[in-house]
Amino acid sequence: KGFSVSKYQNEIGAQFYSILRPQFPQMAATVFYNRRLGTFLKTKISYTIDNYLFSNVGFGFSTQINKLNFYAAVDNILGYEDLFNSKKTSFSLGANLIFD
Repeated sequence: KGFSVSKYQNEIGAQFYSILRPQFPQMAATVFYNRRLGTFLKTKISYTIDNYLFSNVGFGFSTQINKLNFYAAVDNILGYEDLFNSKKTSFSLGANLIFD
């Protein structure tokens, strides 16, 4: 079945995040690019600026097989060069069961 949710091969967008903390607000801004590769694979690259980091580049991909969605994502790719001094890094793997 693939990615029937989106009919677009390319997508761009922006996200803004804000939360009020006791001492100061915490904010972040992200721009992203999604690309569908065929009917089987969807990829995403993102760039985020927040209070801690101005060079956060992330990458992810996902695929859907029937009612099961699998994904993997890495955050702060540039921080993986020096994990000890990196302020923030993450790696995620997961699966979602889709109910229509």
